[in-house]
Amino acid sequence: MAVALPIIIHLLLRRRRKVVPWAAMRFVIEAYQRQRSRLRLEQFLLLLARCLLVACAAAAIAQPLIGASAASSRGPVWLTLVIDNSLTSQLTSDDGSTALDRHKAAARGLLSKLSQERGDRVGLVTLASPADAITLPPSSDLATVGSLIDAIEPSDAAADARSAFDRIRSGLDSVENQPSSTVAVFSDFRAGSFDPAAALPPLGDRATLVATAPASAVIDNTAIVAIVPLRRTLIGGGETVAVPVRVDLKRFGPGLASEASAKINLTVRPSEPGAPAVPVGSGVVRFAIGRDSASTSIPVSIPSPKPGERVILTATIDRDALPADNTAQTILPARQRLSVAILAPRPTRSRPTVESFRPADWVALALAPERDGVGPIRISYVPPTSAGGELDLAPFDAVFVTDPALLTDDEWKALRTFGLAGGVVIVFPSPAAASQSWFDLAAQSFDWPFQYSGEVVELPTPAALDKLDQTPAADSLQESLLGLVWGELPDLGSVVRVSQSMKIDSSAEHILLSDAAGPLILASQFADDAKGGRSKGITILFAAPLDLAWTDLPAKPLLVPLLQELVRQGVGRAASDAVATAGSLAAAPDRSTELRLIGIDRPQSKSGPAEPLSFRPDQPLRRAGVYLALDDRQRPLGSVLVAPDLAASDPSPQSREVILPTLSRAVGTPGSDDAAPSDAGTRTSVQWLTADFDPSREVVTTASAQSRGPSPWSLPLLIAAAVFAVAELLLARIVSHASRSGAASDSISIGGRR
Repeated sequence: MAVALPIIIHLLLRRRRKVVPWAAMRFVIEAYQRQRSRLRLEQFLLLLARCLLVACAAAAIAQPLIGASAASSRGPVWLTLVIDNSLTSQLTSDDGSTALDRHKAAARGLLSKLSQERGDRVGLVTLASPADAITLPPSSDLATVGSLIDAIEPSDAAADARSAFDRIRSGLDSVENQPSSTVAVFSDFRAGSFDPAAALPPLGDRATLVATAPASAVIDNTAIVAIVPLRRTLIGGGETVAVPVRVDLKRFGPGLASEASAKINLTVRPSEPGAPAVPVGSGVVRFAIGRDSASTSIPVSIPSPKPGERVILTATIDRDALPADNTAQTILPARQRLSVAILAPRPTRSRPTVESFRPADWVALALAPERDGVGPIRISYVPPTSAGGELDLAPFDAVFVTDPALLTDDEWKALRTFGLAGGVVIVFPSPAAASQSWFDLAAQSFDWPFQYSGEVVELPTPAALDKLDQTPAADSLQESLLGLVWGELPDLGSVVRVSQSMKIDSSAEHILLSDAAGPLILASQFADDAKGGRSKGITILFAAPLDLAWTDLPAKPLLVPLLQELVRQGVGRAASDAVATAGSLAAAPDRSTELRLIGIDRPQSKSGPAEPLSFRPDQPLRRAGVYLALDDRQRPLGSVLVAPDLAASDPSPQSREVILPTLSRAVGTPGSDDAAPSDAGTRTSVQWLTADFDPSREVVTTASAQSRGPSPWSLPLLIAAAVFAVAELLLARIVSHASRSGAASDSISIGGRR
């Protein structure tokens, strides 16, 4: 349009003269006709110079906008939807809908603004750990992606934004000539679903980030942290089995400023699919003002299970805004009786006298005082195989080593194999004080984290057990092995005296009991990384043998409950099923081909009973519960317990100012940790998603931002405009009236006529 202005002005300003006959005009007309071609050429060149001057100046100024327009028309919309389906997304509003329902509805609304005919593409990623790239790179099948959005299920895992952004970047990088892309994040950004300290990877220089505004509603929440049965193995024999259960709770939100209470209900059911739940007890946990955690112990009477059965113990609290963490489960294995081996020759007498009792005989008497052999613990003497043969410990749950100096290298290897398989090994020193050279071999076999100084300490005055008034730390070996008898230890242990013991150095976490000389009983659990984190066997070391020359413990009432609890609780802890947190890989038993979720009440579908949720052992388990491990013939191999990730239980809101820097770094300069949000409209900004957001407009905005800046053609065009301006000035001077008048006079003079 601007180029047409000189032409219009030229046409409008052309003089329209009235023809007046005049005799002398004949000579002027003859002179004009001789110069007409030259005049027309001069006028045309002047007009051309003026047009080119305007065209070059306009092109130099408008070129970035032209480039932006071209860029915006080069391709379709590329959109990646990131939906938060973590445990926090199960927060329920007053109308019964969840945060995940809102996220899915908003994502579908954004999807509806895309056009398949235009060639738009959309990707889909979920945030629950580990982040799942459902559709990446983005797909052109918008209808299928919409169905996948509807199928997203809530997870009991925490959100993993870093993993999600890593997957998005990999998906976009896999596309040649990576297009401009918009990433839309749908989350409430509460404390449990987004960590503002996380280092999000950059999405690349062609990505724009939009996100839903953080939730601002303040919500109270109470979660079950743990359910801990203080009796870890159920041994049958009666109508019911008494099991004390400790339940730990934690609360979040403004309710911390006041007292509160929560009612706990306990139920049990066999691990067989479809078995009904049976109420077995209830209790109340009370929170003091300002306290975010509380515990209570509830006595439970569980119906006597069948031998070999696994019982699922479930604790629930009143439903609140986040019901996903209102339930916790654990598994209790049931046994008819425990089988214990004592590595020692059988006694030569059927009823040895106290003076002739060996350490092995004291163990047998404490574990099986019944002479008829029908008690809950069955004792077997297994002679050491130093004379030849192979030590077979597979039939036993626990093994006592009462004289380790008699064992060979192969027997120590057999004990290690037994422990790694989930057995309990209890080792006493050799009664001969000078014969403790076995310690190094045992420490190597059992990965002991404690050290023997090489000396036996003789106390001038026999010392009593000490530190019996200190409460064991929760979930420690001390609590799990001796927790049920700890209340009786001050009375029973005060009369026990120790005259001499091995001097052993260890950290406090491995000490069960100690005396004036140091640790008396220590415990350690195997660390077998090859099993992927499954519960391992336990080794227990006494610093003094059951010999009256060392200690009078064999003749005191403490010996019976002490050894009974070490065996019962040790077997329960060592042989417990695999435990995992939602979102991680569970350590399934060997030969497992399927993990099936059991122990939950699932609603029936319209076509019949709901199908069980089944997963492969190599799949991450995002839903909490008890999983039955099956082999290729559908035979049960064991159980896997998956707990909710309580890192996602905090519903505290976070402001935009808190989360904005972290999100901005994801669309800042790649590799820069200091990128800050810039002005709106540039690619480094984070936009808050609103109802009128249109991803197709965002493509134009992104392209414009990327095209903005000096163009390589702008400077040459400006130089050309300057040249044409000079040319126009000279041409205007040449073709001016004064010039033409002078030229005309010269022509007439040359013609000889005035």
